[in-house]
Amino acid sequence: MRPKHYLVILSMVMLLFGCSEQAKVKKPEEQNKPPLRLNSTIGNLCNLYAPDGIAVEGFGLVANLNGNGSSECPTRVREYMIKYIQQMLGDANRLEAMRMLRDEDNAVVRVYGYVPAGARRGRKFDLFVEALPSTQTTSLKGGSLYTCNLTSRSRLGVEGAKILAKGKGPVFINFAGKDKPNLRKGYVIGGGKFQESNRLYIELKRPNYRLAAVIRNRINERFGEKTAKARSSQIVDLNLPNGYKQNYSKFANLVEALYLYENNSSLQSRIKILAKNLTEPRNPDIEYGLEAIGKPAVKTLVPYLKHEKPLVRLRAARCLVNMGYADAGSVLVKLAKMNPSPYKYEAIEAIGESSASATVKSLLREFLSDDDFQARLLAYKYLSEASDLAVMPKLTSAGFRIDTMLAKESEPLIYIKRKDQPRIALFGINIPLGQNVFLSLDKGNLLLDNPAGKDQIMMLRQHPDQKGVIGPIYADFNVESLISRLCDKTVKSSGVRSGLGLNFTEVVRVLNELDKKGAIKSKLMLGPLPEMPERANTIEKLNE
Repeated sequence: MRPKHYLVILSMVMLLFGCSEQAKVKKPEEQNKPPLRLNSTIGNLCNLYAPDGIAVEGFGLVANLNGNGSSECPTRVREYMIKYIQQMLGDANRLEAMRMLRDEDNAVVRVYGYVPAGARRGRKFDLFVEALPSTQTTSLKGGSLYTCNLTSRSRLGVEGAKILAKGKGPVFINFAGKDKPNLRKGYVIGGGKFQESNRLYIELKRPNYRLAAVIRNRINERFGEKTAKARSSQIVDLNLPNGYKQNYSKFANLVEALYLYENNSSLQSRIKILAKNLTEPRNPDIEYGLEAIGKPAVKTLVPYLKHEKPLVRLRAARCLVNMGYADAGSVLVKLAKMNPSPYKYEAIEAIGESSASATVKSLLREFLSDDDFQARLLAYKYLSEASDLAVMPKLTSAGFRIDTMLAKESEPLIYIKRKDQPRIALFGINIPLGQNVFLSLDKGNLLLDNPAGKDQIMMLRQHPDQKGVIGPIYADFNVESLISRLCDKTVKSSGVRSGLGLNFTEVVRVLNELDKKGAIKSKLMLGPLPEMPERANTIEKLNE
């Protein structure tokens, strides 16, 4: 019996020993699971991916060319256009589509543009249109681009290519350049509309469900719920929070600078170190680090608003205005109003680009009357984007906007916006015109005159679609009245017209010519034109 007892005891000891050894062996997934480094920034643990800019192209139809169009186009392009027109008409009437292409009031054009980096669905962008080579189209002046599809430039002409954007709108031709304009080319200002939902997301350098959840929670804690969503063990999707909708690159930098976790002691230590470095040579990472921390840094930063160096005050105020500290706005205004002020534009931009409230942004109103025209334009840009009451908009029947602003005790200014959105900004109410106004364009097809004894400007125009003239139309001797009468398309029940029905191209041309003659009693500034992107060379292949 004793040997049996020894065997049983020995077996139990071995079993217990084996269980103990087994408990010490980690499972394979536990061996590969990295520890969470909560004292790291998100940028150290992840790569952040943002959508790049995209070159897009397509073909479209420009209408209302008054016989200056052409029915010519390559066979493959023609077949594509016939199918597309049939879809747009909502039926399979091939003959009607072919009739539209044969009509010399229309022209098939090449359309191209560039969707900016970080663009979200609905983002508008400028387009370029040009008549196809080796066609009889002579001019796109007065034309309007029908809705067209735009694909990636590299996929132009490829059947089934994904539609990334749509394009449409009136064609703008620049008559204000030094050289005579090429009437076969033009712009559609703000005519492109992005259709995709580009993703902004974080990719963990090593998959880890727990870390992905921690990152998601930390971002939502700092920027608000639904900003981040963990889609897998390696991917965290991001939505742009309020205040950063138009500035995805800054939001991306803040996310990368965000620490996963800090106790109060280490946090306060980090804030003090970063704040002291505001006095060092410019380094945007310092401001990103402070703004990523957010409101806990306010108390430490406030004393820097009184620093002896203007640059330090600027950097501290720029951080604080994004943290909701309202007094930072007035500090930025004082910096902008210094004489001289080396940081004038930066201070205005700091308010305009910030996530501050509308009340803080309204501080920019006083710069609408600034002696510095560039400061005025910056203030107008940001106040317009914020729909501030200081900018009084009026949509014309020609589709562009007139923005009127008070300009107290300062020189009136007319600014023509020719990029992103067609607009005419008037810095001043009732900007006067000279009493001796006379202008004849296109061999007398458009005429402006100030007849003797009349206290108004008389305008006539050759009717674009039929024989006869439109007019006479009368405008008061101020710029807003003139613009309104030039572009108004309203026809009263009696058949009398309220205006000449000119488009943005023609209105800008008239204002520019009047300015050359000294007939406008204010400064006229023409904004920059859209930058033309590269084009694909696929058009040659489509001719084969």
